[in-house]
Amino acid sequence: MLVRDGVSIAFYLRHSHRDITQRIEHTLHVFQQAIAPASLDWYCDYEGDFHELDEEGRELLEQEFHASRFAHVHLADHVNGVGDYQFIYGKRSRGPKAASVS
Repeated sequence: MLVRDGVSIAFYLRHSHRDITQRIEHTLHVFQQAIAPASLDWYCDYEGDFHELDEEGRELLEQEFHASRFAHVHLADHVNGVGDYQFIYGKRSRGPKAASVS
């Protein structure tokens, strides 16, 4: 078992997914620039499996961000999701849901 110190920041937003999608995408791009040279090259699917962020993965992320009612985006800098950086966004159209960067 590996134990590490970390910081997790969660924002609970009372806005619909549709209203904040562009802002969340912008936040992701700013975060990616800030952690360079580390990169978020792995994405997690709905089954919890990580895949390399290739062209197909980027298309999936685009679909998630632009879905009308729900989005789930989980990016990491390591294949098993246990690395130095992650970006996790989950939002439903009704009620607040956490959007977090860790």
